[in-house]
Amino acid sequence: MNVISVIIPTHNGGARIGRAVESALAQDHPAADTEIVIIDDGSNDESRAVLEQLAAQYPQQIVLRHQANAGPASARNHGMRIARGEFFAFLDDDDYWAPSKLSRQAGLLESRPSCGLVYCDAVFVDEDGSELIGYPRTMGLHRGDVRLALYLDQFLMPTAVMIRRSCIERCGDFDEALAVGEDYEFFLRISERYEFDFIAERLTYRVVRPGSLSRIDYSLDARTDLATLRAFIARNPDIARQHPDKVRARLGDYHIEFANRLFRELRIREGAVQWSRGFLAYPRLRPLKSSIGAIVRGALDTSG
Repeated sequence: MNVISVIIPTHNGGARIGRAVESALAQDHPAADTEIVIIDDGSNDESRAVLEQLAAQYPQQIVLRHQANAGPASARNHGMRIARGEFFAFLDDDDYWAPSKLSRQAGLLESRPSCGLVYCDAVFVDEDGSELIGYPRTMGLHRGDVRLALYLDQFLMPTAVMIRRSCIERCGDFDEALAVGEDYEFFLRISERYEFDFIAERLTYRVVRPGSLSRIDYSLDARTDLATLRAFIARNPDIARQHPDKVRARLGDYHIEFANRLFRELRIREGAVQWSRGFLAYPRLRPLKSSIGAIVRGALDTSG
């Protein structure tokens, strides 16, 4: 049976990481074939004490390392470098899993030699664990060559994924130069060389918190994703040749969405630049109405 390494990066997660670790410890995959690698990414809260207590309580399963704050990409890479497993499963410090998550995914990977990555469906919950009914993000379920599907929709998240070590060795690890969006860039790169598959069950609980970096700085998130999308198409010109309208629409729509966020903040000049780029990528006037509405809402919010 393949050893699974659970990689948990954490930064100031002392108040929440216990639930994540407990869900990893409660997996029905054999404990002897499961290790939990926790990388404390320069926390300055109570994390060190909490994590060292957990490591002392479960010394046979938990591997704990501390590093200077360098971001989630660096922390995940650190965890993979010291892990002993053939399969890696990523778990964010505020998310948690159903007990069968690891065994179900490992079984699928073992039965599909050509498949490099598997994932599962997810439940989106608040910090108390209550499901967010109608939450707009969904997990698209795609198997095989998922390059186009993943380009068109960022449907993956690290906490739902299990990946072969050999994929990392061939494709490279997370890009540590990216402060946000490192997971999307990573998954797109993996999709260029490997088939994906999925378990159509909600085995991951994704906790939605308002304070994530991408929510605080949407501009950084958007610029990073746009650069990632353009780099992907440059490496995969066959996708652009076979699906030109879809490729252009994805870029155009992303620029327009970015513009509307800027318009709502009354960053009119920046928004106009993004809107023009969206129009040039995929010319159409239909989004103009939504953009005008974004400006009006921004003005009303400011005046109110």
